Amino acid sequence: MEAFDKMSVAIRGLGFVDLDREIKRTMRRSAKDVIQIGYMLKQMRDKKLWEVQYSCLDEYLTQELGIDYTAASRFMNLNSKYSLHGNSMEIAAKY
Repeated sequence: MEAFDKMSVAIRGLGFVDLDREIKRTMRRSAKDVIQIGYMLKQMRDKKLWEVQYSCLDEYLTQELGIDYTAASRFMNLNSKYSLHGNSMEIAAKY
């Protein structure tokens, strides 16, 4: 929590240019994270790795990640659409 407070104070002191740059940097990082999450969820689903501890993928998603299949499928669909070759941890260059 202390790191968040320091960041909040630092951001309040930024002007337009610096804050705009930070927003864009964070958005790029977030987009990369979404693509990676989608890829990892596809791996969990396609390889049925959830079977190690759960009887179905939905059970894994809700108990371990706190999301439902609808949320998970959004991540996976974003990965299919925006990742390199539609199934990787990298955002395609055209995006």
